[in-house]
Parts: sequence; C-alpha cells; structure tokens
Amino acid sequence: LTLQTEEGNPQAINEVRDYLRLCGSTSKQVVLQELVEERFSNRPYGWPSNETILLIARLLVVGEIHLMRAGARIPLDKAYDELTTTSKWRQITVIQRKITDPAELQKARKLGQDLFGAMGPDNEEQLAAYLQQNLKSWSDSLQQFKPLADTGDYPGKPIIDSNVPMLAQVLAESDAFKFLQNFLNRKDDLLDLSDSFHELSNFFSKQRAIWDELRKAMTRYQLNELELQRDPEAAAAMQRMNQILQSASPYKIINEVRALIDKVEAINTALVSARRAQVLEAVEKQRSQALAEIASAGNSVSLVRDAEASYKVLAEACAKHNSVAHLDQATTEAARIFESIVTAIERAAAAPAPSPATPASTTYPKPKLPGPKPRHEVRVSNLLTKPFLETSEEVDDFLDKLRTELTNTLARGERIQIK
Repeated sequence: LTLQTEEGNPQAINEVRDYLRLCGSTSKQVVLQELVEERFSNRPYGWPSNETILLIARLLVVGEIHLMRAGARIPLDKAYDELTTTSKWRQITVIQRKITDPAELQKARKLGQDLFGAMGPDNEEQLAAYLQQNLKSWSDSLQQFKPLADTGDYPGKPIIDSNVPMLAQVLAESDAFKFLQNFLNRKDDLLDLSDSFHELSNFFSKQRAIWDELRKAMTRYQLNELELQRDPEAAAAMQRMNQILQSASPYKIINEVRALIDKVEAINTALVSARRAQVLEAVEKQRSQALAEIASAGNSVSLVRDAEASYKVLAEACAKHNSVAHLDQATTEAARIFESIVTAIERAAAAPAPSPATPASTTYPKPKLPGPKPRHEVRVSNLLTKPFLETSEEVDDFLDKLRTELTNTLARGERIQIK
C-alpha cells in the first residue's frame, strides 16, 4: 500500500474503478458490504473479501475514493479499523472522488510557490495539506492583527477585514479536489493579499514599536503645536509625521520616522526649556516680592511658611511640565499666590484688635500685624480709549491721564499696583 511499486493486478483495480464510476454517474449509493460480499464475491469475479478490501484500501490511500459513515468522512488514519471490522461494512459507503487534472495540479503548485516561496508536493492530497497549512497561518496572523487594527491606531484594517472572510471561504473545503479548485479560482485575490500580508506581518513584528513612538510623539508635540508651527522646520516635520500616520499603507515610509522625531524633539525641548527658565524666573520674582510684603507687615511666620510652600510646589510643577501653555499658567498662578498673600495681610490688618488677656488667663493674644497702606490697582488698559496710539497728542493725553491717576492715588495715602 505504499504505492511505490507497480499495481500487481491492474485489471482488478480498474474493474473496481469502473464500477464506482458507473454508480457515481447514476447517483447510486455504494455500500461497502454490498461491494465486497455481493458485487465482487459472486460470478463472474469470485474474489475473496479481503482481496477486494485491499483494492479499496489502495484506492483510498491514493486518494481516488472517500469512505463515509453516518454522513461524515472517515479519516485515513481511522480507515484500518473500519476496513478490517466486517460488522461495520454495512454502515460504510464508498464515494469515488474527483481527481485534480495534472495541469491544474501544476498550476496550484506554481501559485503556492509564488505565495509562499516554496514549491509544494506533486501529490494532490499532500499539496492541498501544504497549501491549507500556509493559508491557515496567514489567516491566524490576520486574526491576531485585527484587534489592533480595529482600534484605528494602526494601519491595515481594510486589508484584514476583506481577506479574513476570503481565506475562510478558501479553507472551508476539506476535500482536496474542491479546495484546489477554490484555491485556483481565488488566484488574483491571493496574489494581492500576498504583498499586503508580508507588509502587515513586517509592520506588526518589526515596525510597530517605532509606530507607537511616532503616535506618542505626536500627542506630546500637540501640547505645543501653536508654538511649533511657528518654526518652519518643526512645522514641515510635523506635517510629514501626520501624513505617515494617516497613510493607508505607510510601511515603506516608516523609515523616515526616526529622523522626523529627532528633529521636532530637539526644537520642542529647546522651546520648553527656554519658556521654563522664563517662568521659573517669574515665579522666583513673585516669591521674593511676596516675602518682602510679609516682612514689611511684621514677618508672620505662618504666612512665610505658606508662601514658601506654595511657591515650592509651583516651581516643582514647572520642572515637570512639557507644555508651554501649562508653563504660562504657572506665571498666572504665581501672581495669584502673591495676590492671596497680600489680601491675607490686608485682612489681618483690618481685623478688630483682640481684647486684653484677663489676669487669670495664661494665654496672650498674638500681636496684630502692622497694617499696610491701602492698595489701589491701576489698570493701564482702562485709560486707553483706542487700541493704538498713533499721534504725539494721543501719547500726551494718555500720559496725562496716567499721571493724574497715579498722583491722585498717592494723595489718598494709597499704594499703587500697576496691572
């Protein structure tokens, strides 16, 4: 049964082939028990049962027939037990299967070589198994890529969505003849998938890390997009990065990503560092002014402690911020802290004086902070009647208004805060 030697009784096996072909053409069901015990055991044949079973086994191994029981095909590795147990013969039917034309078989082998880089076996069953194994590997890989592609953060979704069902349809046929027909009928689709599959496989196995880095970098740079767009080199690089991210097939241009990230990163780092230095300088200036205000009002220990703590937290936050907008907000927050401290000093000064301690009391009231002069905010923008000063007369008029506002404030015994 190894099929490596010539058929010992070609006439007998041809008789079996002809009978199965005749029954197939008339849609007659061939029961194994009837084939062995009636058809070929009686005249004019008179063959021993086991001789007929050997012929059936040979046709089964060579792939010319299928054995069926209860509507299911009997696998080759289970056939020995079925054929050698006579009580099972009544439940087994024999079906002559179609054989792929040798020319079509060679076409399938050539297509398999184009797809998978190696020529498959020249045996129909073995070739079908080889091709099914490789297509199953493709299908499994696409199924693994699909959850990531479905998020919209990675390329390849249209290719995956269209080809997973196509591969499932090709692989749905277990019969070698029907499978190879489907395989050849889908030649164009499979060749189209071949290029895309190798690109997708390379992307998810080798390029995904740099792609993730690109996505994270773009998210990081969007924090300072307005400022970066003012730099021609950064603007051009970010535009190209967006084009890569939005490309339906970015696989051949991903090699540009590293240089683009490095370029924008250098510009962004310099931008943030410069702004951070400016903001930290402004925060320190506000801190110094706040401590000076506390000192002039009597140097309250609690206010000093609160001011130092607030400005320290703000400075530490500035050291971590990579957003220019957040850094600018820190400048505003530093001014707000200063305002809150001045307000606290003013409220303490305006509070009623504590009553003297009674002789029996051992607790003495804290001394009241000296009261600072009343504060008056002068908002320069409120003194302007138009957004631009265009003549010397308009400048003189503005300065007169400002001088009047300032001198009147001082005349009232108030101190001036310019905003």
